[in-house]
Amino acid sequence: ANRNHQSGFIGEFEVDYRLTENVRLKGFNENNDIDPSKVTGYTQGASVEYRAEFDDFSDLAQPIKNFMNFIKSLKSSKGRGR
Repeated sequence: ANRNHQSGFIGEFEVDYRLTENVRLKGFNENNDIDPSKVTGYTQGASVEYRAEFDDFSDLAQPIKNFMNFIKSLKSSKGRGR
């Protein structure tokens, strides 16, 4: 069996799913258009998108601080041997 053969079963796609008014999940799979005599390559990607509106730039600081504190709490709980 040829282990380098890629199936064209999945093909190209793009998914955009709204979880809430402010949060979306996105994903894609696209052909790289490489030389047809070679194994065709694909690029995949996924993201979580959060959207919020602010009246001024200073309002943006608090959600960023909250996110950074959340990341720090994840790191500290990992260090406790969980």
